[in-house]
Amino acid sequence: QVSGAPYAEGYRTDTGEADERQICEAAALAAAHEKVILFAGLPECMESEGFDRKHMDLPASQLRLIEKIASVNRNVVIVLQLGAPVALPFVKDVKGLLLTYLAGEGGGLATHALLFG
Repeated sequence: QVSGAPYAEGYRTDTGEADERQICEAAALAAAHEKVILFAGLPECMESEGFDRKHMDLPASQLRLIEKIASVNRNVVIVLQLGAPVALPFVKDVKGLLLTYLAGEGGGLATHALLFG
């Protein structure tokens, strides 16, 4: 959360399933604001040492959230935090995309600096 900015969870990180209640809550918040920064990425259950992914997709919950947010607000920046390539079916529907990979303990401050100067 940036300087008291409004925040909605939007999706669960423990499953890839979409939670419509969370998505609707996040969309209502996004519709009420001028700009949206949406963080997404691969959860540990989908990206880790010792196994291969069977597809290139973000979790369905995140894709559904991005789709819904982009439909109610045209000023969306997606911040992707992950360590492997993913498909970006939403790229034409958002204003910006920042890929931070797995940035470590300084990642939060670096992401803030990149987004806000």
